[in-house]
Amino acid sequence: MRILKHENHIDLESPIFMNSKQIEIFKNGMKDIFGDDVLFTDVKEPKLKGVTTHIRYTKDQLPLISNLDINVEDVSKQIGKSEHAINLKRGRLLKKLLEKAKKENESFSSDKNIKEFVEDELRKN
Repeated sequence: MRILKHENHIDLESPIFMNSKQIEIFKNGMKDIFGDDVLFTDVKEPKLKGVTTHIRYTKDQLPLISNLDINVEDVSKQIGKSEHAINLKRGRLLKKLLEKAKKENESFSSDKNIKEFVEDELRKN
């Protein structure tokens, strides 16, 4: 299980399986932390089968996300996605960029190389 943290936001990377005893312990723990404001709601089965919502980005959004000179808060406001989502996507893009550079033994130091990489990613999206 991976728990993702950004600033004061916590998110589970994916759904996790718990038996009934673990669920009860989890519920009680959350209520201890947050009080009676915690609401647990049963959802339809497909959501529990590891089906996660994949955020799609447009061809205009990916260059903004990949531009590390623009801070996350500004990108978030410009494209209407959460800062957490922006950070996750930036991390994935950076990882792919570094893997490609290593595999092809090339440098991505120029804006042109990075722009070509982002365009390749857009074609895959």
